[in-house]
Amino acid sequence: MKLAVERGYRKNMRAWLNYRFVSDKRTGSWQSVLMSQQGQSEDQTASFERLIDLADELVPADLPTTIEFYYQAGDGQTRMQRIDIVARPRVQQVQLHITPPAYAVGLIRDQQITWDIAADQIATLRSARVLNGSTVNMQMLLNKPVTVQEPQSLLPGLLDTTDASITTDDEHPEIITIHWTLTRTMQSPVKLVDSFGLDNLSEQQYRIEAIADQPPSVSMTTPIRDEFVLPSATVKVQATGRDDVSLERLSVNWKLKADDAKQQTLADQTGRQAELSINTNLVIKSIGGVPGDVFELTAIAQDSFKLDGKVHDPVRTSPRLI
Repeated sequence: MKLAVERGYRKNMRAWLNYRFVSDKRTGSWQSVLMSQQGQSEDQTASFERLIDLADELVPADLPTTIEFYYQAGDGQTRMQRIDIVARPRVQQVQLHITPPAYAVGLIRDQQITWDIAADQIATLRSARVLNGSTVNMQMLLNKPVTVQEPQSLLPGLLDTTDASITTDDEHPEIITIHWTLTRTMQSPVKLVDSFGLDNLSEQQYRIEAIADQPPSVSMTTPIRDEFVLPSATVKVQATGRDDVSLERLSVNWKLKADDAKQQTLADQTGRQAELSINTNLVIKSIGGVPGDVFELTAIAQDSFKLDGKVHDPVRTSPRLI
């Protein structure tokens, strides 16, 4: 706080700062502090200064507040002045609500993640792993309302995201929610600007990692290798398929090893499950096997992935020769 005595300065004149804090919650008592003289000139002018450390005087719960003040020097006194003191905007809490893509609904649970952000906390990376194609609802609880901007202004990491949108709560304007479909990993700070033009100056980073749905895996556990059998034999066949989200179908097919032979289904299992198994038999006589014939056995797995018109190709085992 600075005071300039523009006329009437006398040697050893003292200057005083009188101030108090006023808010909706309370009105503080007047305080009077001596100011330090910074300089003087031959034309009877002088300057005084006093530092008020707001961090010692106020806590975040006191804001917003107003400091009322006036100066005294010699026989003079200034009129009372006021300065509004407000907190910078900041994120107090982030809640993520993740809804999986349509093909995975009922297979993967919705995710609920909460991050509490303390005012004095050192900035860290807050991260979540999310299935690609999921809908992200990022709700932010702020310490006060801010100027609502475009989603890409609040979350610069969404710069090339075309479906991002913002909703606000009329009853609680300090709550803002950003919605978008996750098509790639997003990492970004949150940029806030309040009605006074103050920003949040935060280095806190938020990362939503897009996890790709992987193709399924499939194995034929029996027979474990090619076999030579009699035409009267019954061959035990076992196969297993697995997927990180869900299998749609697992089948075991056979065909005569010939260029124009068509595959036939020996057994299949359907169901939206992470794992499917088949345990069956190949009766050589029932498929018309005669000495010299060679049959191919193949297990095939198809997962439930379907996103933006794309599906995964079926995954096949190497043929077992019978």
